[in-house]
Amino acid sequence: MNTYDLSKRFIVFANRECRASSQLYEHLAKHIAHDKDLLEIAAHSQPGQPVPNLLLGSVHYLLLNGIEHELAAYYASMTETPLQPSGAIHFFRDFCIRHRSLLIYLLKSKSSNQRSAQMCIFVSQFLQSVRYCPEASFLDRDRNKRRSSTGVGSIQLFVFIDS
Repeated sequence: MNTYDLSKRFIVFANRECRASSQLYEHLAKHIAHDKDLLEIAAHSQPGQPVPNLLLGSVHYLLLNGIEHELAAYYASMTETPLQPSGAIHFFRDFCIRHRSLLIYLLKSKSSNQRSAQMCIFVSQFLQSVRYCPEASFLDRDRNKRRSSTGVGSIQLFVFIDS
């Protein structure tokens, strides 16, 4: 897929899928759409896959699985008080460039099950509302931090399937 078409996909993703659910992903997708290096990495996704979902999900997956980076400070699943998304693109870009080969491996070898991802979004939104409920003391955020690959809180949920 050429970078022009990829760029359009990231813009559509930002405007249609992220606007009401994830300020972070909306911010990132809008900037990725205009970044030649990030689009080149994203172009390694398998044909027919939702490229923005896979790139953003792959980065989140790597962060959740222990790769240390300043970018984690922007994810609600990684910290109690995530930073505002306005500066996230610089850290996102740095992360992608540093871990380019690992991201390309994930993009080439994994696919996104969109039906499962949509169900996870629904469950995620429910869990997010429960997490901040004072009566829900049974949810220990610190105990589950970095162990959860769900990315609770927005559309940061992806189900990877081995090809």
